[in-house]
Amino acid sequence: YASCPGMEWKVMDAKALEFQSESFDVVLEKGTLDAMMVDETDPWNVSQETKEIIDQILKEISRILRKGGRFISITFAQPHFRKLLYAKRDYSWSIKHQTYGTDFHYHFYTMTKGEILSSGDREL
Repeated sequence: YASCPGMEWKVMDAKALEFQSESFDVVLEKGTLDAMMVDETDPWNVSQETKEIIDQILKEISRILRKGGRFISITFAQPHFRKLLYAKRDYSWSIKHQTYGTDFHYHFYTMTKGEILSSGDREL
């Protein structure tokens, strides 16, 4: 993609993004969080270390999103696993979940910065 005008590629730690706060309207994630969980053997019991890594990444995403900005996460992880990680008041976002596919579903999570978590998501 180096030949695409206007695109700039950066390499950095997802737990310590070098972007200014509130500098993005959209953050798109496909597979990054899944990769952080690759060593987990039981999706019902995620290790404390992995929870802390995911939490730091999500805090950074929340930090760089503008109010009204959206974080879109695409994964095979079902809501009863992934929403537990996304549904924290500290991130200051709401969560919307949609699926795509018939037999094997992709899960699309859209978090909107500045919106309140639903009562169901707050209870997770």
